[in-house]
Amino acid sequence: MSKKSVLAILVLFTMSLMLMQYGNADAKRNSLLCRGRTKFKTSVKTENIISDSMKVLKKNGIKDNTDGMLLLKRYEYYMSEILKGNIFSSYKPYIVPAVYNMAAFSETIHNGTIQKIVENTLKGKDAFDGITGLFERAYKSEIDGKIDSYIIYVPSGYDPSKEYPLVVMLHGMGEMAYLSPFSPAHGAYLNSCEKNGVIMVAPCGRHGNPGSETFYQNDGEKDVLQVINLVKKAYNINKNKVYLTGYSMGGYGTWYLGTKHSDLFAAIAPVAGYGMCTEELIWSLEYYYSNREVFPEPPVIDYDAMKIDISSLKDVPVLITHGNMDYVIPVQEALEFVRHLNEKGYEVVYNELEGVGHNAADFAYGDDSLNEWFLKYSK
Repeated sequence: MSKKSVLAILVLFTMSLMLMQYGNADAKRNSLLCRGRTKFKTSVKTENIISDSMKVLKKNGIKDNTDGMLLLKRYEYYMSEILKGNIFSSYKPYIVPAVYNMAAFSETIHNGTIQKIVENTLKGKDAFDGITGLFERAYKSEIDGKIDSYIIYVPSGYDPSKEYPLVVMLHGMGEMAYLSPFSPAHGAYLNSCEKNGVIMVAPCGRHGNPGSETFYQNDGEKDVLQVINLVKKAYNINKNKVYLTGYSMGGYGTWYLGTKHSDLFAAIAPVAGYGMCTEELIWSLEYYYSNREVFPEPPVIDYDAMKIDISSLKDVPVLITHGNMDYVIPVQEALEFVRHLNEKGYEVVYNELEGVGHNAADFAYGDDSLNEWFLKYSK
């Protein structure tokens, strides 16, 4: 089976299981989010902040490929979608909203970050000089030249003369960036990064329209690596303290990229991840694909192509976190990873969360423990 077929299977599998896990959340979210094609009465001021800023930069001869202009063009696209009512258009769980990350967008607009970007650019400085906290940066993808973006958190006391550790966060299906704003860990982990002087970056991984998820392979892999390189150029990153973590689909991405690029990361921490293809996972696949109304022609799955080879992790410590009542990604996936790592004598810490389902991220990122564990390790 081709890699493209395997990716398609992974998409269908994850979406079907996660819809089962979070189906009850739909009613809750419907009370918060607008469904259908209803247009929003969006503040003209927000739209003007973006368009006027672009006019100022263009008037002063600033080119379209500069850092500040790229973000403004990205936000111009966001606003066009918002004004059409597409920010949560026909919202369903795990169907990607048009805006990449509303939390970062809000922070950037509300905190005057756009004005600061314009001021820095006109002064000939780095567009993001002195900007800290949670925000978004845009770039031209090396894959196809399109404008893409990533979410980043920079501690308030950032000093460019000092080196900083970097945590690369791979989102799960549905989040599109960082952690879901519905998770109590969303703000808690940022507070931990602030406290521990950690820069956090969350790439998109080329997850665009529903059904086009990359699972951080192929174009997704290229995107993550490009973002890491961009952050290293923009900030003073300690190359010996680069860490990788991710939740659910991002947990799979953590195993995949962590094993394939083990020379890059000082430690990895998959949360509710998978990649061992245990009997329990296979059973889940077969069970959900047995619904002929949904899957009239169930896929033939090449489990060997999905399976992760952990042999490259000899010098990369691993922290595995998994809920023991997770019926989306069975806990046996984590246990099998632990067994294989222990058999090879590799360093692994296993954190099994009693009574927790597929919301392990709420606990894994909800305090300082992850960053404190990361910071013990260097390449």
